[in-house]
Amino acid sequence: MDANQTQELEIEALKAIYGDDFKDIPPPKAWKGALSFPEFTITVRPNDEALHGRVEFTLHVKFSKTYPKVLPTLSVDAFMGLSKLQINQMLGLLKVEAQKALGREMIFELVTFCQEWLDQNHTVKEEDDTPNVSLATEMEHEKQSQEAELRLRQLESEQAAALAKEIDEKKEEKRRLRALNTSLDHGGPETAVDDGGLLVDNVYAFDSEIKWKGLPVSFCGSI
Repeated sequence: MDANQTQELEIEALKAIYGDDFKDIPPPKAWKGALSFPEFTITVRPNDEALHGRVEFTLHVKFSKTYPKVLPTLSVDAFMGLSKLQINQMLGLLKVEAQKALGREMIFELVTFCQEWLDQNHTVKEEDDTPNVSLATEMEHEKQSQEAELRLRQLESEQAAALAKEIDEKKEEKRRLRALNTSLDHGGPETAVDDGGLLVDNVYAFDSEIKWKGLPVSFCGSI
């Protein structure tokens, strides 16, 4: 069996194994009669299905004319859940594995190696309902900040209410004093303040001296 037949059989097997994760790459437009060799990609995911959709990469494979006697060209087109440094490290290890398999069909073996490597080296943390310590601490600080802000607003509201009440009381006191002064100026009955600072009701003031039988009369007390 020549190299071309070996490559065709391996590709058919890979299509059957990986299904939609296997993608043929059509040969580029070239001069008539120019040779082209198989080229394809395989989406590689961890064995742990819980990580599917969060950890994966696209392995790009290109055969040479004499593959598998000569190593295929291997590269990565896209990835997630991994760093660029990890991808470079993985490719280095993958080429070592390919060298070990030189002379036989190796792509399935290489993809299996990649899947096992992903299981151990991905950067995605397992889902957990329990928040980590740093997140819990951050949430507690946020709660305390909100409570402090609420207390500050309540205090400001209470202070504003007390100040408004004090202002109203002073206004009322001034109004009563003005009313008292107006009443005294017109000689009418009004509430007055005696020498002891007590309020006295119905105090009368007279514009002229009051006499009885020719003698001046003075009044003391209230009516």
